Amino acid sequence: MVNDLNALVRRQRRRWSGRTVRAYTRDLTRRLNKMLGFLLSQVSATTWDDFRLAHAEAFIDHELARGLRPHSVNADLTILRRLFGFLESEGRIGRSPFGHLPQVDPGQRVPRFLTDREVTRIEQDLRAQVAQAVSPEAQRSARFDLVWFYLLYHGGLRLSEVAYLELGDLDLVGQRLIVRSGKGLKDRCIPLSAQSREALQAYLEVRGPTPTARLLVLRHHAATTYGLRERIIKCAERTGIAVCAHRLRHTIATQLINAEMPVTSLQGFLGHEDLDETMIYARVADQTLVRDYTQGMQRIEQEQKLADLQVALLPVPSDRQHVVELLHQLAQPELTAEQRMAAVVEMQTLLPGEWPTLPDSPLAVAAHTVG
Repeated sequence: MVNDLNALVRRQRRRWSGRTVRAYTRDLTRRLNKMLGFLLSQVSATTWDDFRLAHAEAFIDHELARGLRPHSVNADLTILRRLFGFLESEGRIGRSPFGHLPQVDPGQRVPRFLTDREVTRIEQDLRAQVAQAVSPEAQRSARFDLVWFYLLYHGGLRLSEVAYLELGDLDLVGQRLIVRSGKGLKDRCIPLSAQSREALQAYLEVRGPTPTARLLVLRHHAATTYGLRERIIKCAERTGIAVCAHRLRHTIATQLINAEMPVTSLQGFLGHEDLDETMIYARVADQTLVRDYTQGMQRIEQEQKLADLQVALLPVPSDRQHVVELLHQLAQPELTAEQRMAAVVEMQTLLPGEWPTLPDSPLAVAAHTVG
């Protein structure tokens, strides 16, 4: 079994970029050890064929009972299906028992993003740091921070993508940036906003010569994901806003959806392999939802007001019947003037407002007779 697990890890490593292979290998190994440890506690297996679907279902119940979120449990199940799919393809088992193992329903979880006020506050803080920097080193550091902010926010990049950008990936004249070996080893080209170009140009003026081809360099060393994360934490402490790299990415994605950017274009911008990953932002597009809801409610309210007006102009059913009876009385020629006056007064009470009358109508006859 150990040899099979090592073979799976080697195959998976071929699909990962150099910057993530160590972390992904560690995570894969940890999850495999956890799942197989539990499965082996359920059955005295001597071969892979000894495992059954019920063992995986017991694992799901155990993990959820421990308080793990469905997202974490599904990540384990993905690896379990991948392991047994690999064993099946290698002829180590007849057929995977987990091929049709369903995912745990995670519910309608949506990514958290920053409000317009929060992201503006962060931008103002970083620009203030640039304006207040006096020494060359402080100026370089402040401009460095403004660059990673715009790359994460306006560029929608992942933190690792920002850290591993190279000078050759930047095309200020063409107003674009090449993001190489993104998630799934895919490259993509994204446009640069005016603010991003301005911040990059200002940073390059003070970047200075370095022995590395990396774009972001601070104190003569290439930026790392750890170092960038630390600077984001400092920004969060200054502003009091719970900001992180991925939240900036979620924010620009939500704003672009609200601005009616086609979801397929957003998919390419974010570097999503699966459109379902991008569709989640269509559910979280608050401004689009608010606009559509407001327009719908306005139409409903207008229709309701019209219906209320129509109802207000009509007497209630019991009064309406009484009005009909009074009209029949007024049509009787034997009524005295006093009786006609009484009927007219009663009708005016039941039908408030000015009501036009035809010359030959009972009301006109009554009024004429009374007059």
